[in-house]
Amino acid sequence: MSGDAVDRAVLAALAEDTADVRVAREIVAIYLSRLHDRRDALVGARGAAALLRAAHGLRSPSELVGAVGLGARCAAIERAARGGRLLDDATADEVRRECDRVERELWSHLEGGAPG
Repeated sequence: MSGDAVDRAVLAALAEDTADVRVAREIVAIYLSRLHDRRDALVGARGAAALLRAAHGLRSPSELVGAVGLGARCAAIERAARGGRLLDDATADEVRRECDRVERELWSHLEGGAPG
């Protein structure tokens, strides 16, 4: 996947919606603190129902912090799981790579002191 992993406009909207940049930054920090666990739950899910729950559990917070590509990937996994399809190795690798990109960009965002 090319381009930015995080949509800065979504981060700015989060800061505006919370009316407090500190709160928005805390939301991002909490997201980052749980990202690996959520990724691992998705990649390690056994069965379509578990995969659906794990994909949704990663999609929603990812979209909230602007990780729209990762959110879209998770939405596709959710649709596949609803059809009974499980995660293949190539898709699992794509999720891992995208999570890594999101993590790098969000940490850079937090460390750079950017709003939101």
